[in-house]
Amino acid sequence: MHGDKGSAAQIIRGAVLDRPWGLTLGALGTSGWTGQLTLRSEERLFRLELERGAVIAATSPVPADSVVRVALAAHLITPAQVDDLRRRIAAAPCGDEADLLAEAARLAPEQACTLRRKLVTQRAARTFSVERGAYEVEDREPPAAGGAVGVDLRAVIYAGARAHLSELRLGLDLRRLGTRFALKPGVLDELPRYGFTRTERPVLEALRRGTSLPELEANQRELDPRVAQAVIYALASFDALMVAESLAIGSGALRPVVPSASASARRASTAVGGLAIRPPAHAAPQPSPPPSPLAPPATPSRLQPRTQPPRVKPRTLPPRPPVLPSTARTAAGRARAPAVPPPIPSRAASPSPPNPPGPPSPPRLPPPVPPRPSRARTGPTPLPRSMLDTFRTNQTTLVRRNALAAHEVTALIEERTALLDRGADHFALLGVELGASIEDIHAAYVELQRHLSSNRLAELGISDESFAAQRLLAQIGIAFTVLTDRILRPEYIASLERTRRPPAAAP
Repeated sequence: MHGDKGSAAQIIRGAVLDRPWGLTLGALGTSGWTGQLTLRSEERLFRLELERGAVIAATSPVPADSVVRVALAAHLITPAQVDDLRRRIAAAPCGDEADLLAEAARLAPEQACTLRRKLVTQRAARTFSVERGAYEVEDREPPAAGGAVGVDLRAVIYAGARAHLSELRLGLDLRRLGTRFALKPGVLDELPRYGFTRTERPVLEALRRGTSLPELEANQRELDPRVAQAVIYALASFDALMVAESLAIGSGALRPVVPSASASARRASTAVGGLAIRPPAHAAPQPSPPPSPLAPPATPSRLQPRTQPPRVKPRTLPPRPPVLPSTARTAAGRARAPAVPPPIPSRAASPSPPNPPGPPSPPRLPPPVPPRPSRARTGPTPLPRSMLDTFRTNQTTLVRRNALAAHEVTALIEERTALLDRGADHFALLGVELGASIEDIHAAYVELQRHLSSNRLAELGISDESFAAQRLLAQIGIAFTVLTDRILRPEYIASLERTRRPPAAAP
């Protein structure tokens, strides 16, 4: 990046890959630059009009960034008004698009301001999608724009990093910025200017004490990693973060949570016989080098835990008797078997003498046998309830059909793009009937996302140079949000019925 000092107006030129694009925009916002930024990438051209570090106007060649599409996504107009508004804007190419649409759609002043802010933010944030290109910043007064609304570059950087910056570039840029960060003192009042919501609050709370991306992913499992990366990227672009490893005492920011020397000494103390052994107070703690996996283990001490399991004494078992062959075992069994008592002679053969008179002896009873615990015969182990319950939709689970081929995905993109250009409603865009159930809408949305994702297009070798697939993904996301919302869905269906209702006959 350099400036041409010979010209009357200062011109700064550079490439997108010279440094993170957020730092380039952050430098313009911090310095309060007033002028025009032009970004060229192959056949695409972007322009940003800056006034005192704020974006007041922006242009983008991407069809999804047209004023009609932005107004439709913001629910400021209905799909039935799209064709008429396009004709009116095309008839006045020199006029301001936002003003023409606000006048034609009869928007309130607050709605017109919201439309312009969303339009400028979306077009300026789209510059983060440029992978390779050259830019030029010219120091000059921007053209007067009616009803210009200045958008802070902080919000532009956060929106661009979260939505349009590729995963590879975002990861590489964050590595160049640092590994552990903390908020600088005095930046808390500027946080609302980034457009943060309650979703980003856990990241900001962690940055007050100092954190890193691995710590955020480990401690905040429900947080989207993309949100954490975009927050750190946007704050670092405006010099609102400091490197947490180099924090000094009294710097004004909260120090990172690291184990102190006293805590290490307390953990190193070991109680032996009720006495705690601690290092002397005058001895400075010596940092121990990290153990190497190839270094030999240290000499064991009595105070260290055992690293090997204790030896188990072998049990001495009595010698087993020798195994005899089957004939020998049979003979030995017969030898050990008790002799069979002779049979008792019957009374008829030899009558026994009568018993002498006297008291009868009590009969001998066999010794009591302890009752065996009854084992209830159990059947097979019952299945858990979660495996027996049916789905809440009471629908049979079907086998997922194979993915579409490359020519089928291309035909799908062309078909839905044609519907999108004709201003089709959300039901037609998703490929479901008017008034379809939420289950059908969810199934259609998931299936379209499966076919139009960037990873799937890369696998099929489909190049999305015209951003048709990205445009469709954005619109089906809007359609899914509207048609599954309990408040927006009935309002949208009512608006469709009003537009399709035939006009009443004149009396």
